[in-house]
Amino acid sequence: MYKLNNIDLTTYSFVPTKQNGSDLALSGFLDLPARLGKCFHDWPGQHGVEPYTRADEIRLGGRDLSLLGHIVGVDREDCAGKLNDLYNAINSWNALVPLSCDWGTFQVYVKEPVIGDYLGSGIMKVTIPMREPMPIISGILPPSSDGNEFGIDGIKWATVGGVLVSLEGDRYNRTATKEINFTAYQKEAYSIGKTGESKITLKLFIKQSTFAAFKIAITSLQVLFIQPGERNLIIEDDLQRRVFACNGMQVTDIRNDNGWYGMVNVELMQSQLPQELTFLGDNQGNYITDNLNNKILVQWQ
Repeated sequence: MYKLNNIDLTTYSFVPTKQNGSDLALSGFLDLPARLGKCFHDWPGQHGVEPYTRADEIRLGGRDLSLLGHIVGVDREDCAGKLNDLYNAINSWNALVPLSCDWGTFQVYVKEPVIGDYLGSGIMKVTIPMREPMPIISGILPPSSDGNEFGIDGIKWATVGGVLVSLEGDRYNRTATKEINFTAYQKEAYSIGKTGESKITLKLFIKQSTFAAFKIAITSLQVLFIQPGERNLIIEDDLQRRVFACNGMQVTDIRNDNGWYGMVNVELMQSQLPQELTFLGDNQGNYITDNLNNKILVQWQ
């Protein structure tokens, strides 16, 4: 059941319909919004960027939600009339209104065009785009595991029911040289400088037994990526990377099949050049481990 401004949308004969690639009619409500303002500074004299990740520098914007459904009527005229009644209700709002459903309650307004498409046989496909300008992001940080070699900030992917799907982008790339603008007389100007910003996209598959547990896993990741400072990302057979998120986190392909699962995509920016993994050891090259036989990673800041 979906309600807008406390009005059940069945009032307009609106029937929720699954989004493409999802088992839900609503999308975007589990996304982490992108940050507002300047997230980093690009100094010409150093590789990469200087991240702005103090607590007072991390401010979040809004997020886009989309609700898909069908208005069912006797014929085209009946559907158009019911859709017009919905438009009149939306036009009467002069403040944020609650969107209420089984997945939560969100304070929204309708910003982009509402799209109506008559499919025939008394069925009108309707897409209602909404903007949530002040989303509430709350959750509990996932617990870290002392001595854990792989994951993020010592947190194993399995802690949130996750499996690493891929790490794409500038994982193996040398990014372009930073441009310094100047002119040269009668020849091509060039500069040999430092490398520019480096971006990688982390993709996780998350699965939990219930929607409540799935939502807790997602919100714990949201909280993780907006913590002050940079995250320490360790991937097996890879380098140690210091990263931070500017463009939020997207949750897609939400399904309910023997549990709830979906895909999480996070674009991360590297604040420094990646480093080789270094584990604590003795002069003979033997690793020093904890009581669970985990190697102890020497982390850098």
